[in-house]
Amino acid sequence: MSDHIADRAGFLAALGMDDPERKAAEEHARTCAPCADALAEGQHLFALLGEATPIAPPTNESLERVAATIERESLLEKRSFGLLRWAAVAAVIGIWLAQLAYGKRLARDVNSVSLSVGVLALVLIGVAIVRAKEELVACAIILVSGLFAAAMWGGSGLEPRAGVECTACELVAGGLSWLIVAALAKRKHLTLDRRMTMAIAAAGALASQAAQLLSCPVARTNPHLLVFHFGGVLLAAAFGALNPVMAAAAAM
Repeated sequence: MSDHIADRAGFLAALGMDDPERKAAEEHARTCAPCADALAEGQHLFALLGEATPIAPPTNESLERVAATIERESLLEKRSFGLLRWAAVAAVIGIWLAQLAYGKRLARDVNSVSLSVGVLALVLIGVAIVRAKEELVACAIILVSGLFAAAMWGGSGLEPRAGVECTACELVAGGLSWLIVAALAKRKHLTLDRRMTMAIAAAGALASQAAQLLSCPVARTNPHLLVFHFGGVLLAAAFGALNPVMAAAAAM
């Protein structure tokens, strides 16, 4: 055999002693020191593999312990996310009440109050199912905000001075709901993805928008609502989606 066999030494060492290819390799190794060394290493490795103790299959007891551990961790995670959901619900309700308390003159007519409470209820439903349908909830909250703003006819002014304050309130509300949920998630070692943080931030902003129907001085001026109220929800959602710092830290 004239070709070197160093690159196939392991394979050749695994062949039977009477295999012609192995015999040819051994014959070549007698006159080629590098190939002889490689073949010797291959034979040594093959011998070690033969002496290795096979791994025993897992016992029923060990499988039961692993299954119990997985079940316990899953239950703890489920309870932690349940607590997270209730914290988000409490944050949204608190934001709605705080926005009302911040308002100077509140509308008290039945239609305005009913609409505000109705939007708040939709936000709470979204927060309650956010873990199962994060992307759907985020999109639904933004859609409700846009429809809510578009449906309020009654004036044509933009009112930018009041609008900046309205948007600021919604951004604070979105950031506050996001911060509460993210801080609790970090404490419970839960991971929040961008879709969930986006939905939570948008939910807080929409709760503020719902309350501003009763507290905003131009709550039925359509351009104002579309630019500053709906715009505030969009900005809050973008903040939740593009700021995953706390979400990443929650996993640490």
